[in-house]
Amino acid sequence: MPRANRQILNAPVPSRTIEGAPVLTIFFLFLGVLFLRSQFFTAYGISIDLPTAETSTMRVTHPTSSVVLLDSGYFLFQENIMDDNELAAALERLSTSSDGAERVLRIYCDRRVPMETFLRVATTAKRAGFSSI
Repeated sequence: MPRANRQILNAPVPSRTIEGAPVLTIFFLFLGVLFLRSQFFTAYGISIDLPTAETSTMRVTHPTSSVVLLDSGYFLFQENIMDDNELAAALERLSTSSDGAERVLRIYCDRRVPMETFLRVATTAKRAGFSSI
């Protein structure tokens, strides 16, 4: 028998079995797409109409200043970190330098700031001449 024919006879026979991993991968991808497109994941509930604020109509006609109460006990006012005495002096200077117009002070804080600190700053602002806090 010629040498070429022997090599053909010794060649491996292709397997006719189907590999399981690619078939399972395609099956689970199809199953995932089917679940995501189904009504199974639709959340049903009641609709709630929440109130909305119309901020565009709110006009601030008075000069406004802001103070941020930090949980460390200090205050952020006019881009400076201050303690109680410095804040009181700064609020006093600001209220006396105004042209007689009403002054408004906005106080910002979070729940970590004690309520006593908030009340102390509000009282200091009232004493300094701020009309609205």
